[in-house]
Amino acid sequence: MAFVALLFTGFFLLNLYFRLKVVRSYHNLSRNRVQFVSSAIFSKTKMQEVITEYPEHETDLLRFSKFLRYSVLMASVFIVVTIIFGSVLMYFR
Repeated sequence: MAFVALLFTGFFLLNLYFRLKVVRSYHNLSRNRVQFVSSAIFSKTKMQEVITEYPEHETDLLRFSKFLRYSVLMASVFIVVTIIFGSVLMYFR
């Protein structure tokens, strides 16, 4: 049971870390009025189009999309692991 709580806390803190990185990057982009469609976040070709529009903000754009993708991935893994461990605990109790 302690292992599950530790794993849960670890995934939660890792997800929180990536979300804070996303918020910081988004704040930098919005402060500089960089606009792009949301589909550019998950498409590298569309993100390259946005980078050609705003070449001075390339690092912020790439960092934002990278950390947002990591955050979504970690949230998905977090949900799946929680469901699996919850199911195992319910089955063996």
